[in-house]
This record gives sequence, structure tokens and C-alpha cells, in this order.
Amino acid sequence: MTRRGLKLGALLAVIGPGLLAGLSDDDPAGITTYSVLGAGYGYQLLWVLLLSTIALVMFHALAARMGVVTAKASSAWCANATGCESVVPS
Repeated sequence: MTRRGLKLGALLAVIGPGLLAGLSDDDPAGITTYSVLGAGYGYQLLWVLLLSTIALVMFHALAARMGVVTAKASSAWCANATGCESVVPS
């Protein structure tokens, strides 16, 4: 395998889980909500998309860095912070 192929494979291994998590919110109810809001407000709320995308990128970068440094997932951080052995939404 070439060096370029190795770099591409490593990139896809890192991006894959994040891409799947990002695409998981495209369910029928979400698409309906987005369509109704888009029809009602047009481009007036486009600035929200920009700000939320920037916040999302910053959060994921921070979570990835903390995961590399601590070798723990974000769910483990929550468990450590709350003193629970498992974090289950109520």
C-alpha cells in the first residue's frame, strides 16, 4: 500500500465515526421540522447554521483532543464528574 493510501485510510478511520454521528440526526421528523422552518423563515435563520456549525466543530475538536490525552470517551468523563459508574439519560 502506498504512503498516500495509508494517509487516506487513517483519515477515513478518524472521520468515519464523526460523520456517522453527524448524519444520524436526519430522521423523518427532523427533515419535516427543517422543511417547515425553512419554508416559514426562508434565509433569515441562516446565521444560526453558521454559529452552530462553528460550535459543533469546536466541541468535536475539544472532545477528540481530550480523548487522545486521557484515553477516555466523553461518556467516561461524565461518569467521573458525576460519580456514577454509568451515564444513562433519564
